Amino acid sequence: MLTFAMINMNSGLSKYAAQFVTSDYFIGAVSLLALLFFAKIFLKKHWILVSTSRFGKVRMSRRALYAILYGLINNIQGICGRRVRLTIRHGKIYINIHIKLDICCNIPALSEDVQVRVSNVLSNDLGLDNIGKINVEISGFSPKSYRDHRPKEACETKVEHTLDEIN
Repeated sequence: MLTFAMINMNSGLSKYAAQFVTSDYFIGAVSLLALLFFAKIFLKKHWILVSTSRFGKVRMSRRALYAILYGLINNIQGICGRRVRLTIRHGKIYINIHIKLDICCNIPALSEDVQVRVSNVLSNDLGLDNIGKINVEISGFSPKSYRDHRPKEACETKVEHTLDEIN
């Protein structure tokens, strides 16, 4: 620290300024400002651009998009648990949906139903045109559905009901 103070004194700074720069208060203040700057960069809200007009931009927060997706997925019959992860890369929104299913469900039909509903809501209702891939991952089956397992006939009627909802 003495060398830093000597360099500052030789460059024309006063003795008081050189002592202040080398003091613990100044070093602590600079460290705190650097920490706040990096926290702002890494913890900022990521806004999603919905539209742009001559009046300005319309943006939506990630939290609002998560709320829409969770509400949409909760309304699909046959899904017990869910987790959604959004990734924004190069202006595109990539969605990974992890769901738990009832034991009596047609996995391809139900996963396609989830993808179609999410795509329709985001593109048609919200007007987002920067949707990337919508991946549906089955992370397991509900333990409750194991206990309430029905015969095969009940499962087939449930699948037909799910397919009727899609159309």
